[in-house]
Amino acid sequence: MIETIKKALRNRQLLSFEYENVSLVIEPYTLGLSIMGEDVLRGYQVERGDMSSNTIGWQIFMLHKINNIKLIDKKFLLNQDGYDIQDDKIVVSYLAVSSNKIYL
Repeated sequence: MIETIKKALRNRQLLSFEYENVSLVIEPYTLGLSIMGEDVLRGYQVERGDMSSNTIGWQIFMLHKINNIKLIDKKFLLNQDGYDIQDDKIVVSYLAVSSNKIYL
């Protein structure tokens, strides 16, 4: 799973996965350690399988709750509004995207 996420971050590719039994599609932005000590993925949710639109947008996903992760052959070029590489919910960033570079 980690390698799939890293590849998506490096290539700015969309990811699909199941999270708490709901299918999601996200633009991944940061893989890191949360303030609660959990490995997490910060991403912008662009699609939700149950068609609920109230959770489209910025989300943090705990890695241990992600299942069936897959790369989607579609890239995102521009960062979504509100992206901040200095995310206050992530204390250690393992890998993150910026507008022009990948930060390791």
